[in-house]
Amino acid sequence: MNMDTYTISTLIQRISKLFGLTSYIQIADDSYRKSKFWLCYGILLSLSMVFGIIYNYQTELNDNIKGFYNYSYLTSLETFIAIAVVSQIISLFNGNRIINIYKQFHRYDITSKLKPSKEQMFKTVLIEIIFALAFIFTHSYVTATNIVNFFKSVDIFSAFQCWFSFFCANAVLWINNTQFYYFLIMLKQRYACLNELLQEIRENNNALKFEKVPELYGFLCDTLEYVNNTFSFQIILILIRCFFQTTWLCYAITMKIIINLQENHLISYHVGNFTVPFFIILFLVKILTSIVTCAQTANEANRTPILVHKLINRTEDPAIREQLELFSLQLAQRKIRFTACGFFPLDFTLLYSIAGAVTTYLIILIQFQLSENKDVPSVSSASTSLIVTNVTSLSEV
Repeated sequence: MNMDTYTISTLIQRISKLFGLTSYIQIADDSYRKSKFWLCYGILLSLSMVFGIIYNYQTELNDNIKGFYNYSYLTSLETFIAIAVVSQIISLFNGNRIINIYKQFHRYDITSKLKPSKEQMFKTVLIEIIFALAFIFTHSYVTATNIVNFFKSVDIFSAFQCWFSFFCANAVLWINNTQFYYFLIMLKQRYACLNELLQEIRENNNALKFEKVPELYGFLCDTLEYVNNTFSFQIILILIRCFFQTTWLCYAITMKIIINLQENHLISYHVGNFTVPFFIILFLVKILTSIVTCAQTANEANRTPILVHKLINRTEDPAIREQLELFSLQLAQRKIRFTACGFFPLDFTLLYSIAGAVTTYLIILIQFQLSENKDVPSVSSASTSLIVTNVTSLSEV
């Protein structure tokens, strides 16, 4: 049994089944089959989350919700659940692609006979799962509590349905992210083992071990592209969710600072404790983790051409040197990087784009709120103008 490939994946698959993300079952190490039961289970779970969107909309109608802040809050929640439903449906239809990824890793490990460390992978994935569970329970509880405390037409069943919808939606997005991280860690470890082999060849001047390197590197690159294509759209959904939630939470804090709203206003349930800045930090960490993981994997893959060039300079055998030069030309044509469906690269340049977008949309939200409250005496025009000016300056920087 290939412990590195399948032991940790079994844990992820079981959690994925619980939240309706897989429509297959594992028979043996490299053998899977479709399951109608888990497919139906996933569809039912999607319908339950859709019912959560309908419930939020019905609550909005029953309580005659007014005000831009309240509307924006409910819209952000409905958008969040809709993103989770779409992500779950994509996961169900991506079952065959996930199976193919596991099989590709299995074939690579058999062919290469290189054994990456499984201890580091296990710790990383375990920390990610624990972190995800803590966030899922906390965010779902706080969101459901805010709705129950504020809206009048909420009974016990509605409160449970609200909590269940947000719990499942959070779980779906985090588990998809965790599975993507798992595949990236597997790729990074195998690129690292391949680079260690090249380093050993260069130091010992043993060019005979180089024969399988081009084939193994090409196999890993094909697998990386396959993983990227499989999860690209889901990564976009997760980043969109983090972007909207971060922007809206910053907007909530800003409104609490510059506007003296009544105690029974919805904002008092959001910014009245530590949860809002805590969630902002978590969403930022999630964005940063996605970018760092993709960047580190791509950097490890792009380290191979550097080692090959060093190996060329130390090789005296004309035949081996010709193979190395040919491989070097192939590497030059295959620059490794992760993208979100080709729209934007998943690297550190994305942080600047997100920071600018958050600042821009935060200004827009503040201006909408100020236009709604322009006749309210409790709003300090001087303080609001100063804050908007400062935020605008930050956006330009």
